Amino acid sequence: MESSGIGGLAALGAAFVVLTLVISVRRSLKRRRAAGGGAPAPRIEALAAAQADLAARLDALAAGQSAPEERLQAMAGQMLGLIRDKNATMETALAGLDQLRGRMRTLEQMGAPAEARALLERLEARLDEMRSDQAAGAAALEARIAALESPGTSPVAELAERLTRLHAQKDSVVEAVLARLARLEAALAAQDPQAALDRFAERLEDLRRALDGRIAALEEPAENPFAEISEQLTRLYAQKDAAVETVLARLAPLETRLSEMQGRIDGLDPGAALERFAERLEAVKAAHAAAETALQGRLAALEAPGENPFAEISEQLTRLYAQKDATVETVFARLAPLEAKLAEVEAGLASRDPQAALDRFAERLEAVQGRVAVLEEPAENPFAEISEQLTRLYSQKDATVET
Repeated sequence: MESSGIGGLAALGAAFVVLTLVISVRRSLKRRRAAGGGAPAPRIEALAAAQADLAARLDALAAGQSAPEERLQAMAGQMLGLIRDKNATMETALAGLDQLRGRMRTLEQMGAPAEARALLERLEARLDEMRSDQAAGAAALEARIAALESPGTSPVAELAERLTRLHAQKDSVVEAVLARLARLEAALAAQDPQAALDRFAERLEDLRRALDGRIAALEEPAENPFAEISEQLTRLYAQKDAAVETVLARLAPLETRLSEMQGRIDGLDPGAALERFAERLEAVKAAHAAAETALQGRLAALEAPGENPFAEISEQLTRLYAQKDATVETVFARLAPLEAKLAEVEAGLASRDPQAALDRFAERLEAVQGRVAVLEEPAENPFAEISEQLTRLYSQKDATVET
């Protein structure tokens, strides 16, 4: 642009010199004409034509000085448009490539009956691990019951310590639940299941409300331990009823969804593997029922209704255990057909690997075992048994809500 400006100035200078010469020639001609000499007409006409030509060239040069800038701006606009078109084309191509990659991964994950058998074998291994964990939990319960048999001397201090530990465990459980929900939300965001996200949001809100109630109950100072235990029992009754209603409400859409999935999917039917799965599940349930029966027997042996001042509280706990067992049986009865349908769906869809669900179940089991390990300390007072029962009921209620 600087070179074009310099060239234009040089042309203007040359034109100015020529124009000056023409003007001087005309003046000299006028002087000669005034002196009496006449200039020939063709020469005057030639000079006039040259002057007109110079004027036209000057106009063309003046117009040419702004033309390169306009051409450069037009070229820059065209280049920007081409760059935008190129970027849009690249984004479209990358989006299509991502879709193709996702479809390829889905096609690669679509398996054969051999993959379904491998899936069932992994489920059997998980069931074996659950049985071993159940045995370890039964041993831990035996140790805790043995610890309950020793009388104590400081009931209020022990109960305050256990409530403090329960408060700390509540915080850890809230953090673990929030972390798990964050992972679940991240996993579901990739698939964009709006209904599942809404259900998880409702579940999180219910859990927060329940935990807020428990926090408020734990933070209230209580001078009388019997009044505090009675209030905890009342809140536990209400939370148990709310948990049952929540579980039943959540089972209804799950049943509907499984019915729709069963209608859409023509899955495989590995009958023998499913029968083994059902047998192992029944064995785990039977072991759990036997452990609870033994625990009830040991607790009944520890209770003395005639001489124990906590007879009324023990009766309330017994009724609460019975209601909890009835609720668990109802939930298991509702879950039995759902588990069968889920087994069929998982056998039909190799892409739906239950590894993530089993990992989450293992995390919940580890969290419960950690809480039990923290609470496993020898009890040396009459409040220890009641506090231990309350802790177990809280854990069972949380497990029922999570299930």
